[in-house]
Amino acid sequence: MRKAAFIFIFLIQSTGLFASEHTLVIKDATDNRAVTGAVVFLNLPSGKTNVYLPDYKGRVTMSLHDTEKSVVEIKCIGYISQTLTSLTSDEQTIHLHRSEITLDQVAITSTYTPVPVMQSAYTVKIIDKEQISSMAAVNAADVLGKQLNMRTGYDQAFGSTLTMQGLDMNNIKVLIDGVPVIGRMNGNIDLSQLNTSNVERIEVVEGPMSTSYGTDAIAGVINIITKPQNIRKNSASATAYYESIGTYNADVSAQAALNKINLKLSAGRNLFQGWNLTDDRRVYEWKPKTQYYGSAMISAVFGKVKLNYQLNLFDEKITDKGPVTITPFSAYAYDSYYKTLRHSQVISYDYYADEKNKITGHVSYSSYNRRKEVYFKDMVALQQTELTTPEFRDTTSFAAWNVRSTWNHINDSRKINFQTGIDINLENGNGKRLDRNRHVDDYAVFASAEYTGIKNLLIRPGLRYSYNTMYKTPLIPSVNVKYDITSAMAVRASYSKGFRAPGLKELYLDFVDINHNIQGNPDIQPESSDNYQLSLNHRYKTGKLQLESEIKGFYNKVSNLITLAQYSDTSNLYTYINVGHYTATGAEWTETVTYGNWSLSGGVAYTGNSSQYAEGSNNPEWYTQVNGALGWQWPAVGVNVNAYYKYNGAMPVFVVDDAEQESILRSEAYQVMDIIAGKSFWKERFTLSAGVKNLFNVSTIRQMSTGQVHGSSSSSSSVLPGRLYCIKLQLSL
Repeated sequence: MRKAAFIFIFLIQSTGLFASEHTLVIKDATDNRAVTGAVVFLNLPSGKTNVYLPDYKGRVTMSLHDTEKSVVEIKCIGYISQTLTSLTSDEQTIHLHRSEITLDQVAITSTYTPVPVMQSAYTVKIIDKEQISSMAAVNAADVLGKQLNMRTGYDQAFGSTLTMQGLDMNNIKVLIDGVPVIGRMNGNIDLSQLNTSNVERIEVVEGPMSTSYGTDAIAGVINIITKPQNIRKNSASATAYYESIGTYNADVSAQAALNKINLKLSAGRNLFQGWNLTDDRRVYEWKPKTQYYGSAMISAVFGKVKLNYQLNLFDEKITDKGPVTITPFSAYAYDSYYKTLRHSQVISYDYYADEKNKITGHVSYSSYNRRKEVYFKDMVALQQTELTTPEFRDTTSFAAWNVRSTWNHINDSRKINFQTGIDINLENGNGKRLDRNRHVDDYAVFASAEYTGIKNLLIRPGLRYSYNTMYKTPLIPSVNVKYDITSAMAVRASYSKGFRAPGLKELYLDFVDINHNIQGNPDIQPESSDNYQLSLNHRYKTGKLQLESEIKGFYNKVSNLITLAQYSDTSNLYTYINVGHYTATGAEWTETVTYGNWSLSGGVAYTGNSSQYAEGSNNPEWYTQVNGALGWQWPAVGVNVNAYYKYNGAMPVFVVDDAEQESILRSEAYQVMDIIAGKSFWKERFTLSAGVKNLFNVSTIRQMSTGQVHGSSSSSSSVLPGRLYCIKLQLSL
């Protein structure tokens, strides 16, 4: 027995003679902070590769069996990779130097691995946190409304609307950290409900993305990326924001690194007291709104796996007070309240199998609940009573599961890399407006490959197959081609089929209020499309001067376009129908010039839409957009000044009645301009920003229609509150 114990102890000790532990501490060469986002690959003499992920202090501990022959590679986005052929001590500090490609120039949406924008097969637009801050933007609608070939609008009941590349939001996929946002009302995701307080950047992939993301992605994908999971230090921040039209916002956040666990918490409130062109203190054109939101995130590293759990909550209340009715014996009003509750939970993971293979994915659950309450208010007795009959009270709820996982194979020494994955979406809805409990499920597999066997040429074909529980779905192919004319100039071309199944609301929604009477149509058919895009990108840098240019053209042809149709010319009733063919054609040019502390950007877009039933349908209805931005910084004193300009030309909207008679609604052209100045204090811990928004005081625009049957008419719609002044205070510790 003693002999056996002696042998066991000897074997344990002898293992330590042949194996050693080595610790690397990975830090930023500029500020000496821990680089927690790095990945360390230990290439052993046997050919096996071990993967290590740093802890919150940037530390990696490796077991080495043959120190002299092992090779260590350290890689991290935004840094120059390092290779170590020998290890000098038991603990060694490695300083990574930042590369010329910053994190803000790296795209992650639908890429195999994060890559510089110029290397992506797609045309990607990145709006970083510095740009968002310089706009003093409160929500995603504030940011996207300033972009070229994007146009935002506003509906009092449904919130903000958006068009991109001539297509409405039914055809735009909105993601938060890669997870689809649910809760479309009238086809729109209300972007004003997506706050920017915790946003790191927004990636906009323009053009068809149906192969990767399926339905709702014909025009492209908007991926709102929140603050990074990797925490390099404990910190806290607080922000207060004020607008002269009655907006009072505040939010706080904190993050901490606790051993192997990273923790983030944030919460905020947005209060808007309402705004009117007139002095009416009860009936507001822009309804009073209160929003509360919060999030919690926990992330940890377990060997080769990064795990992240995130909880997001959002609560909104819109107050719509009605006009007072006065009779000889009473005075009363009907007040409506729209209450929205969003909730999402996401578990995401990154598994580094080895240097060439990585599996990423997430499992998410999202819920959306919208409740309408109506009260009868006695203006004499100052009492109110809730009206609980079905025509006054309504609740609509949606819930969705999304499971997405991809296997990415990247081998820099090979000519072919590939990605394959699954994408499962399970959505259900219930409520009076949906007639009864409804659900639709979609199960998809997709794959793509990148071939680089020809010099300067990248070819990325892709294919998606899905099973939909309500509709037969076709195979969705795509192909993206990128050719590098030089290291700073690239041309991209893409083609993709598109497919969009009708949503639950388009099939079953019954929405009736003072401004709307929309009925679902269970007989409508899915949309299908062919989408083409061609672009040329060029970058030039010399000394302090940097130029970036882009010329782009696109053509989208949609069959069975799902649109709202007026039931009759004497009724306010609308329902969804299929319109034979719809096309959106356009071109745009943008230019950005940076010289020292100055930056100037501008662009023009020309888009034409045509419909099968529109008058002169062979001749598209064209409209123009122009945008520009001018920025100046004085780093020595922490001052910056930025101006943003956007011109939205008269835009056509095609309306078809139940008899398939057409009319063209054309909105009036308008222009907006914001000027924001900022100053930082106390080593950039405290920032003060102030400025004016909507300088030209645009609030409503006319909408005029001319049709063969109905003659001509005009109306007006709200686009923005009037001119306002804003101030923002931010403290970071």
